[in-house]
Amino acid sequence: MVNHTRLIVFTDLQGTLLDQTSHSQHSSLPALRKLQALKMPVVLCSRQTRAEVDPLWRELAHEEPYIFENGGAICFMPGRAPFEDESADAEGKLKIIELGSRIGALRGGLAEVARRLNIRVRSFAEMNAKDAAEFTGLTRQQAQAAALREYDLFWFEEPGDP
Repeated sequence: MVNHTRLIVFTDLQGTLLDQTSHSQHSSLPALRKLQALKMPVVLCSRQTRAEVDPLWRELAHEEPYIFENGGAICFMPGRAPFEDESADAEGKLKIIELGSRIGALRGGLAEVARRLNIRVRSFAEMNAKDAAEFTGLTRQQAQAAALREYDLFWFEEPGDP
């Protein structure tokens, strides 16, 4: 009897595929290469921005979709997703399916809440790279990529909305 079960591996990056301390993928490469040889798809999932995940995805020579910004969007090569979504936006040669809300709208809502409560809120994107790096422990380059957040999964509703 032939087993036609197809497995897909979903992996987080931080502390899973990437080393917790060095943030390197080198110790995971043998397992990744074996999965690739077995033609077993590996889908990268991360809280990081597309600007942070995309270089790793390209370095690993992945063709499977990757999920970024905590599920805010999925990036994939046309023809490589298990479905083709005609609403997906083309980004160069990649397509993106947006699942979350655009960060600009959320920041606007947050600013309005802060104004109403008379509090000061400083978003990560408002920090310069030096301050963001010091605050988070990231390098300046990593902080700049992290500031390129595009999506989040929160939304604001007007009173009375269902």
